[in-house]
Amino acid sequence: MFNKLFVLLIFAGFLNWYLTEPETNVTEFVYTQDTVDGDNGVILYATQWCGYCEKAREFMASNNIEYQEYDIEKSEKGANDYKALNGNGVPLLVVNNKVIRGYKPSEIMAALD
Repeated sequence: MFNKLFVLLIFAGFLNWYLTEPETNVTEFVYTQDTVDGDNGVILYATQWCGYCEKAREFMASNNIEYQEYDIEKSEKGANDYKALNGNGVPLLVVNNKVIRGYKPSEIMAALD
């Protein structure tokens, strides 16, 4: 009984954290149209070895979404921007001034509308 209660409390804590995570908008990051190639303002912060980064690239290619990519391990600008955005995992995208953490196709499309 104690184990079930413990697991339930852990699950409830995680669920609370997940559901109450605030939406992050770009604040410290200086975004200008000169920052990106293309008209829609999409920036992908990624690494070469990240599987979800590859999925994000494939998703954007299959949907004809133009984007600028920075490898946060190889690009000083990419690393600095990623830090300014409080990056804590990849992929991290900025789509029309909205930060999207992780590979979330529905959020990418919603931010483009």
